[in-house]
Amino acid sequence: MGKWFGVGDRVVWRNEYGKIQRSVVSEPRGDASWVKPEGIITTESELVANDRLFLNPTTPALPPALTPPTATSKE
Repeated sequence: MGKWFGVGDRVVWRNEYGKIQRSVVSEPRGDASWVKPEGIITTESELVANDRLFLNPTTPALPPALTPPTATSKE
């Protein structure tokens, strides 16, 4: 159905289609709810209409994967 995850007061909801919506609420109101800053999205059409409000490409939904540094020079 979907999944909640978050750090601090930022909660992220990823639905079954992989879309990510963000909110600044401190506690999600349930697995079946979509949350937005103004309240809960209750219908699929409202979710689609407000989808652009949630997507923020400058803030990653999850922390970037940690990769070890690669050796580029030999000593």
